[in-house]
Amino acid sequence: MPARYGDDTAPITFHEIWEAARRSKWLILGIFVLCTTAAITYSFTAEPEYEARSVLLINYQQTKGLEDLSFDPSGLGLANEIELLKQSVPLAERVAERLAAAATDPASGEPLPVLYTPEGEARPVAGVARLLLGKRVRFEPVADRVSMVQVTATSPIATEAALIANLYAEEYSKRSQESNRASITASREFLRAQERRYRSALDSAETRLEQFMEREGAVALDTEGSLLVRRSAELDAEIEQTRVDLRLEEASLEALVAELDRIEPGLAARIASGVEDQFSSLQQRLAALRAEAAEFYANNPSLRGNEASVPELADIQSKIEQFQGELNRLSREYVSEMLNLGVADVAMGGQGLSYVAELKRKIVEKNILIRGLRAKLETLNGRVSQYETRLRDLPRKSIQLAQLQRDRQAVEQLYLLLGERAQEARVAEESELGYVEIVRRAQTPDEPERPQKKLNVLLGMLVGILFGFGLAFVRQALDHRLYRPEDLRRHGLEVLGVVPRFERVIKAEFGGMETVEVEGRRVSTTLVALLSPMSPIAECYRGVHTSLQFSRPDTVLETMLVTSAMPEEGKTTTAVNLALTVARTGRRTLYVDADLRRPRGHALLGLPRKPGLSDLLLSNETPDFARYDIGFDGFFVLPAGRQVPNPAELLGSKRMRALLEMMKQHFDAIIIDTAPVLLATDAVLLSTQCDAAALVVAARQTDQVAVQRAREMLLGVGAPLVGGVLNRFDSRGDRGFGYDYGYGNGYRYRYGRYYEGPSSPEKPRRSWFRKTPA
Repeated sequence: MPARYGDDTAPITFHEIWEAARRSKWLILGIFVLCTTAAITYSFTAEPEYEARSVLLINYQQTKGLEDLSFDPSGLGLANEIELLKQSVPLAERVAERLAAAATDPASGEPLPVLYTPEGEARPVAGVARLLLGKRVRFEPVADRVSMVQVTATSPIATEAALIANLYAEEYSKRSQESNRASITASREFLRAQERRYRSALDSAETRLEQFMEREGAVALDTEGSLLVRRSAELDAEIEQTRVDLRLEEASLEALVAELDRIEPGLAARIASGVEDQFSSLQQRLAALRAEAAEFYANNPSLRGNEASVPELADIQSKIEQFQGELNRLSREYVSEMLNLGVADVAMGGQGLSYVAELKRKIVEKNILIRGLRAKLETLNGRVSQYETRLRDLPRKSIQLAQLQRDRQAVEQLYLLLGERAQEARVAEESELGYVEIVRRAQTPDEPERPQKKLNVLLGMLVGILFGFGLAFVRQALDHRLYRPEDLRRHGLEVLGVVPRFERVIKAEFGGMETVEVEGRRVSTTLVALLSPMSPIAECYRGVHTSLQFSRPDTVLETMLVTSAMPEEGKTTTAVNLALTVARTGRRTLYVDADLRRPRGHALLGLPRKPGLSDLLLSNETPDFARYDIGFDGFFVLPAGRQVPNPAELLGSKRMRALLEMMKQHFDAIIIDTAPVLLATDAVLLSTQCDAAALVVAARQTDQVAVQRAREMLLGVGAPLVGGVLNRFDSRGDRGFGYDYGYGNGYRYRYGRYYEGPSSPEKPRRSWFRKTPA
């Protein structure tokens, strides 16, 4: 906001801020009332919003399960859990389904609003889910360094908000449990299916063995045949067990690959394709050595742990340890190498990167393990072929019996093994509780979260004050009007006087009437120098007259020009009142209405417009100035006269100069009222023929640019511009500056018999210059 008073570069003072606020007080008050009313209306008509909160604990250490049967989610991170809650449409649909199943508010029995549109139509489950994710539910961490998530549900019904928050907590807890159990459940179901299949195969094998023994009368095999059958059966069982393990590991690998491909497509394929052939070679040799060692243990179980007693077995065990150490070393190096594979774009944060690294490590380990199982399976199949060759050397009946016994034993061993593994999977599944725990269930809120009526009203009041003051300052910054005497000085005009507004005195003295009757004429009530010569406003005009006299102390002012920059600034009222004031000093005074374009002087004095100045200028006759005496001693009025098409030419003519010289011979003072400077050149032409020129400025109306331009035009022709008169000054608005002229009844002095107004007429009053009979 520019400095209103003084230099434009001066800092803004508190007083200027106060002035800006005072001048826009009604604007500030209106905006304050508007904003406060709007806040109150909103607070008491807006739909209430209740919030209910449930709290979940994300505890990754809680997950349980068999090794390699469950997936460890510890790398996900709290941020990922929150993002999952925000983005999971299936989770929102599960909550929506439960809301639809509930259908009504558990407290009131009314239908749940979330299930219906504002028009009353039922929303589909997908629509309810979108509404929940869009506006009704939000998720945020409870605090820093705490693995807790707060679920906040919003609803116009308190009980519905609590219901939504609790359902979300329950469904997310179930989802975490189901997610952790998924791989275990798949393994258990696979094992149970295999157990049922081998149960049936075992029954079939036993039936075939019994039928053969009854038909052939066979009882038992010899010692060598029994050993071959038992060992062959054990190898068959081990082969089937290896196949089962291989299928489980491949299923686990598929889950890991799918998860990694979701984050970084193609990365899992690069990892899987990098398992070198040297792993397969080492694993095949290890499998062969372990198969050889198994032959020794099968023949003599006491050798397990006592391998040194048999040099050949000890040598095999030494090679197994050597190859196993080499395989472990290569595995560590390969895992480290694979972990260095880059990830193009993983938007999961630090914990997300550790999650990806864990996935990569497990995929590498699974690939190595699967290669080992395949190598083992290949070796076992070779060993079985050897036993089958030896079994073919037995007698025909013994071969058939051995084959049947071998099938039964192999199926039986595998059936028992599958039963144990299936039981372990069932126990692991039941013990898996998930990693989400409901710490606190949502309670039904007592008070709505929004709208906060007191806060809204306070904010509305604050916004109203700030916005009102802001507009006031903007208005002040854009306002280039003149308000106070200092404004005139800032634009190079000496202050000849300050004339307050007339409204209060006219209302107090004349009942608000525009005219009163004086000497048989209707005179404007703005002529206070005539109607109320002892009033403070009349004193202001006396001050203007004094300032004019002292503006040029070395010159007796005979001709004084009064003008303004723009119309409607009060120049005519000022000129007439100034002329009346001069006449009261005893000087023979002539008021000349030289505004030939829009004259108003005759109307203020209740006189006809013509004959007047224009008639004298168009005539070569010597004027009779006595005819312009209007009955007030020493005060003469020369109206504008008839309308002419060329006022500037007449006012700048030699006839006008001659007429002025004749006026000076007949009058002591001549007050000339001219057209506004910026609308015509009349004032500029006449100003050079006068002893002094005064510019009337209307407070709160005249633009500073207009004043500056008018001043430059007058000074540009050498006009004797002595200063300006600040008219229509609001004394009430500028208290504290010494301009508060009080208007009291004690200053009334008016025409008694000639003025008919609201005051008591019982006492006869004197006219201004003549005594009048009572």
